Amino acid sequence: MKILLINGHPCKESFCYALAQAYKQGAQSAGAKIREVHVDDQEFNPNLTHGIVPINSEMAKIRLTAA
Repeated sequence: MKILLINGHPCKESFCYALAQAYKQGAQSAGAKIREVHVDDQEFNPNLTHGIVPINSEMAKIRLTAA
């Protein structure tokens, strides 16, 4: 089984990050292959400061490799 784990929380010390890591460990122990993406590590502004803009190259790479 392949799983794309996307963490959208900007802080890696958050409860959301801890939940994602616990899920990842459980899935890996069950034999799943995990690809992990942290939105905060990407060149991506989730606040849409300048309105809706075309998908950037970092998000396009994630979308293509997730398929």
